[in-house]
Amino acid sequence: MRAFGTSVLALTAVLAVPPAWAQEAAPAQTKDQEPAAEDPSKPPNFREEVVVTAQKRTEAVQEIPASVTVVSGQLMEQQRSDDFQDLVPLVPGLSTTTGRPGVTRITLRGINTGGVASTIGVYFDDVPFGSSTGLANAAIVSGDFDTYDIARVEVLRGPQGTLYGASSLGGVFKYVPNRPSTERFEARLMGSAEALDNGDPGYALTGLVNVPLGDKAAFRGSGFYRFDGGFIDSIGNNPVASLTNPGVNVIDGTIVDEGLNSLDRFGGRFALLWKASSTFTVNLAVQLQNLDSAASSTVDADPDTLEPLNGDPVQSRYQSEFNDTKYQVYNATAHWDLGSASLESITAFGRFESDFHTDLAIASNLTGGPPLASLVTLLFGDATTRPLSAILPQTTSTDKISQELRLVSTKNEKFEWLVGGYFTDEDSAIQQRIVAVEAGTDTTAAGIPELADLRLDSTYQEFAGFANATWHATEHFDLTLGGRLTHNEQVASQLSDGPLVGGLTQFDDVESSESPFTFSVAPRYEIGKSASVYGRVATGFRPGGPNVLPPDAPADVPRTYDSDRLTNYELGLKTGGSSADRFSLDLSAFYLDWEDVQLLAVVNDFGINSNGGTAVSKGLEFAASLYPTSGLTLSANGAYTKSELTEDTDPIVGGEDGDPLPYVPEWSFGLNADYEWTLTGNTRAYVGASLGYTGDRTADFGNRTSDGRLRRADGYTTLNLRAGAYLGRWSVEVYGKNLTNERGVTVINDPGALPNGAIGLGLVRPLTVGVSVATRFWGS
Repeated sequence: MRAFGTSVLALTAVLAVPPAWAQEAAPAQTKDQEPAAEDPSKPPNFREEVVVTAQKRTEAVQEIPASVTVVSGQLMEQQRSDDFQDLVPLVPGLSTTTGRPGVTRITLRGINTGGVASTIGVYFDDVPFGSSTGLANAAIVSGDFDTYDIARVEVLRGPQGTLYGASSLGGVFKYVPNRPSTERFEARLMGSAEALDNGDPGYALTGLVNVPLGDKAAFRGSGFYRFDGGFIDSIGNNPVASLTNPGVNVIDGTIVDEGLNSLDRFGGRFALLWKASSTFTVNLAVQLQNLDSAASSTVDADPDTLEPLNGDPVQSRYQSEFNDTKYQVYNATAHWDLGSASLESITAFGRFESDFHTDLAIASNLTGGPPLASLVTLLFGDATTRPLSAILPQTTSTDKISQELRLVSTKNEKFEWLVGGYFTDEDSAIQQRIVAVEAGTDTTAAGIPELADLRLDSTYQEFAGFANATWHATEHFDLTLGGRLTHNEQVASQLSDGPLVGGLTQFDDVESSESPFTFSVAPRYEIGKSASVYGRVATGFRPGGPNVLPPDAPADVPRTYDSDRLTNYELGLKTGGSSADRFSLDLSAFYLDWEDVQLLAVVNDFGINSNGGTAVSKGLEFAASLYPTSGLTLSANGAYTKSELTEDTDPIVGGEDGDPLPYVPEWSFGLNADYEWTLTGNTRAYVGASLGYTGDRTADFGNRTSDGRLRRADGYTTLNLRAGAYLGRWSVEVYGKNLTNERGVTVINDPGALPNGAIGLGLVRPLTVGVSVATRFWGS
């Protein structure tokens, strides 16, 4: 066991900004403007109206007839909210499922059945990221972009099929980066270091530069490196015995290592702005990011009580593991001001790639009982002279070209409209092997055939046309209508070979196509100067497609699967939101009806996509902010979500009528408080606290105890504290995260991968304390 507590010191550079809340953000600019650099002279009580581009036009968030949360870059920086998990307490109805960085499922409003097609659209700077289909594991490899130098994150809850299209039936998660500015030179540098309970120290270095290139162009570049120390150990226990002579061990025990689950995160963003004229601008941008983890963040646990089997976090690891994930986004955004309307073009190429190795020494789910290492040794080696084990190397990738063209009317007191077209071409591949290795090493066992070799290649093409319009019928009543017609075509080919999968099986060019239509209707009525009520009915879908077919596929296994469809019924209230308001409230009630639900089934040890059953999700969400006095901000957000199946699924899926949808907490909330005050001159200080609660959640439908109950993770509460000072161009902060040291569960793995019938539990990071120091330079 490693003791907690170490001196942490850091060099940093960024003049911290006043505290902000999840409903605040610096105002977005029109497309032909770049955001102004943050002004360090703003007083502690300075607030601006929140302006967003969630509906693909610049408008105040309080005027949007939909449920939208905005998390400002200022807030994320001050609260150390670097990834999806950190954002959960800030976004009502958001939940995550993860056991390893880079492998994360995000869910909004409870829309999750555990399949491999995403229900949330992830966008970076107006560019859709990741696969649109269920053939590239898109649901569990959501784009978890680092939030450094991000202006804001916009979260749209409920289906967004009209403006955002496929695979956004639960909502949209949109990263909006800071753009280059011609206003002035700016540079920042920030360093931090931290210690965590039972773990290794971590540290980070971030920096950016903004350089005006005259009054017509500007360059902005930023970079980050973060090292998160590991907190899970492997302790040399749980030997693996021979099948023929139980007194002889094939493997004498797990490896002995500390801090297995360390993580390196690094990347950068580079953007060039060119204002060719007063009516035409171009922004070129590149976003690069790597997530390199040494192991998962799961620990061995009792399959019935879900209690960890060891006092400290321990994982049974026989072979080394890793997961290297790469994000690349290249985009060109052009904006033409045509007077009464503007023409916008977004051309992009995105690439996702994940390479990982998984330890299969146990893998009893593949063998039907005995550890795979024992079986491989029996068939190809010798327990005494040549003990063997197995690993699973896998590469998942998606290359995506996209083009969107839209014509947007100027703001008008009577009628506003938007029309557009969208195209995407995607190539995805999953290559998976099971390889025999010399036990206890990473050395491939010579002379032994690959135990399994599987490959799935797929293509996806989509064409879509969409329109959205708002009619301001009276001074107080608006009606917004939208529609989108989509056509997609898909082709998939797969190959499987090796003794574990029954020899060679090949399916070539399995095809599918479909043309779904989605719509939205949203009336809005202003009941006061800064208050309104709205209703919204909207639909969304996930594309169907060709299926992954198992060897000797039974005749009833579908060769294709259909799109599923979700209809959202919502009522909402919005009050406040202007810079003069001391209180703001967003309240929404929703009912989501989900039909032909896409499900992941296992046939002959192969995962396939299928349709079956229906589900509903209903609940309430709120977000409130109070500014009682200068420099003091109080906020709260929360959600009640009741999501469940309303029909039995196919028995091979394991879902029953009334089962809760996986990993959706019935109750969740976040409480935040920040106070900032002036000490002397340009020296200011601040303190802050955040409390987050995530309620009980059930596991996937097939993950049940011996008596048939769904396994259930207990709820947990985390407490974060922070304090700091702005000293002119310098700032310093001390912070603590998860000060309650909760072992919050993020995933419950299926049995079979660990020894002695144990299951893997994903855990949140333990108690962490840190310090950061920052500096900033700016000029004309």
